[in-house]
Amino acid sequence: MTNVVLYHTDGCHLCEVAKEKVQSVLAYYQEADIQLLYVDLIDDEKALQLYSLSIPVLKDAEGRELFWPFDVSDIVKFLNLIK
Repeated sequence: MTNVVLYHTDGCHLCEVAKEKVQSVLAYYQEADIQLLYVDLIDDEKALQLYSLSIPVLKDAEGRELFWPFDVSDIVKFLNLIK
């Protein structure tokens, strides 16, 4: 299983939109066996310093980052799910 992290914070409308988009991609590509983890900037000082002006941010296991704005096709490409 591969983990990807969505950096967000509570009350962030764009973060909610990003979460829905990522969840829809992962539901469609279930065979990819990717788990989405959520990191709230309030709970992670380093993430707060890195992403406070950039959230939502999606980060893969290799450390690559996808910064907002992104759409479903961007997520698919980022996660290398294109067949």
